[in-house]
Amino acid sequence: MSVLNNAGRTLVKLGRYGEALARLVELERLCREHGSPGALQACLQNLGEAYLAEDDAKQALDCFQEQEQICERIGDLPGLGAAIGCQGLAWQRLGRVAEALALRKREEAVARQLDDPDMLQVSLTNQAELLGEVGDYDAAFAMYRAADEIARRIHAWDGLRVSLGKSGELHEQLGHNAEALAAYREQEQLARDLENHIAEERALRSQARVLVAVNNLDGALLVTRQLETLATNPADGAREAVNQAAILDEMDLHAEAVDAARRALDLLGAIEAGDDVTAIRDLAHEILDEKAEES
Repeated sequence: MSVLNNAGRTLVKLGRYGEALARLVELERLCREHGSPGALQACLQNLGEAYLAEDDAKQALDCFQEQEQICERIGDLPGLGAAIGCQGLAWQRLGRVAEALALRKREEAVARQLDDPDMLQVSLTNQAELLGEVGDYDAAFAMYRAADEIARRIHAWDGLRVSLGKSGELHEQLGHNAEALAAYREQEQLARDLENHIAEERALRSQARVLVAVNNLDGALLVTRQLETLATNPADGAREAVNQAAILDEMDLHAEAVDAARRALDLLGAIEAGDDVTAIRDLAHEILDEKAEES
């Protein structure tokens, strides 16, 4: 049964949710018929996470609530903390912030009872995000600082990366551009150190957005050029090239803007149109047509 559980968890991580659900539903049946309560609660957590990945938060919540009941019955505190935290995430996905926050506070209590700094850091980060959603910004930033302090102390670098990204988003939302930029830059460095290229690109895009907002076009241009070099497919490269074209045009560097727009179209080549590709192609043509009219 552990083989099925591990296979289901791996398939969720790979984004193959349909296959994961099929394996985990079969495992759930076997656990109910022959397995131990511990095996069932672990299966329910993985099954709930698969439902969440499929945007079925209600079905996920049912799994996590049963998991909580089993863990309480068998005295599994780590499993209990996981079940409570996962319920918080499910309620958050359903837009029920008050319920989500109450569950995250319960998760924090379990983490403190276990003296588990990893669980505590995650709980505080998620509470901070929820406090930001309800407009309690001072409490949110205090919670982020507490989470970051724990992450640095225990070297939970991926947890710190997540916390910095979320606090940066809240700073950006509130117009705290310097603080947002500092958070995104540290997040970028952590992602690079962790060799998490997707997170690195996300942090760079966040930086570019802030740099444009503060009219630091030279800085934004450098970041978008870096993103183009990191792109792993033509569509992503074209997106960054057309972003550069827009920035260069704003800087009155019209010839360079035209070159960047043409590069975007060359990168797209004969890629079949999807919404993203069409938007990139349309923007590149718009810049080229505008420059042609001006000349």
